[in-house]
Amino acid sequence: MIIGGGQTAAEAATALRKEGYDGHLVVVADEARVPYERPALSKDYLRGETPFEKLAAGDAEVWNSAGTELITNTRAVHLDPRSRQVDLDNGRSVRFDRLLLATGSSAIRDGIPGAD
Repeated sequence: MIIGGGQTAAEAATALRKEGYDGHLVVVADEARVPYERPALSKDYLRGETPFEKLAAGDAEVWNSAGTELITNTRAVHLDPRSRQVDLDNGRSVRFDRLLLATGSSAIRDGIPGAD
């Protein structure tokens, strides 16, 4: 299982398949889109130089056909390492053998006047 919908999650899923992992793989992302490259989003996409489709790391069909279950628009809300289970905000619980947390980060905005 991979929790996260960014570039790290996409690269990890791709690497697992490339290295021969053929088991069931669940990727949970809180965004409604497939994982995409965020650095290019903040540069090329917002400047109008690259369409969003070029940033996406595959589409839902590609992910599913590779034996990967991509769960979008869903947040992991509780992790129990002892029972190897993750509870999702849609009420579903998913068991895992191995887990990668690839949730990324958020910028911290300070309260200094003029920082915006």
